[in-house]
Amino acid sequence: MIINDTNNYYQQNKIMNNNDYIQFQQELIEYVLQKKTYLHKKYEYFLEKLSLSDKSDLHKLILSKRLLSRLIRESNKILNDAQKCSTDYCSCCDNGTEKSNVKRHNVKWLH
Repeated sequence: MIINDTNNYYQQNKIMNNNDYIQFQQELIEYVLQKKTYLHKKYEYFLEKLSLSDKSDLHKLILSKRLLSRLIRESNKILNDAQKCSTDYCSCCDNGTEKSNVKRHNVKWLH
């Protein structure tokens, strides 16, 4: 898993220059897209199996809603984990020190 591997590497070295950060962002975006694609295909398969089952339409509807809710939660978790990982290594968010001229007042930075 790229997030854990990257965390381990950079926690040991404690150094990430701008080029490393850009490469890290590209890999993180690719990881998120692959993970979300896999997740959506998995739930699409579950819904297909559910539609072919002998359950009543009401039961199928209830289960479909639960599956959709779970898919949304898991998908959001992938994005939130990637956002946290990205923020952890951003030079503008370094322990309260600001290297840019942008002032932050109770603002959550999104990367």
